[in-house]
Amino acid sequence: MAGAQKASAQPVASTGATGAGSAVATPYYKIKPKYPRAALASGVEGWVTMKIDINEKGEVENVRVTGGEQRSMFEVEARRSVE
Repeated sequence: MAGAQKASAQPVASTGATGAGSAVATPYYKIKPKYPRAALASGVEGWVTMKIDINEKGEVENVRVTGGEQRSMFEVEARRSVE
């Protein structure tokens, strides 16, 4: 068929990453945050939002807490698990 284009067979990234370079979908290790004892004892739940920077080596830098509910109780463990 004249003028038909062939579909290019390019591999699809399964990591969801875009741009040049490659990315790995799984972290080197995971640190699960520990539920704070004071929160557990009093039945308090909460959450923390953060902004982080990732350097060229894939390492976490510049962790900033931007919000949350009961943030003062959960911030330390959340930050520890992210860093």
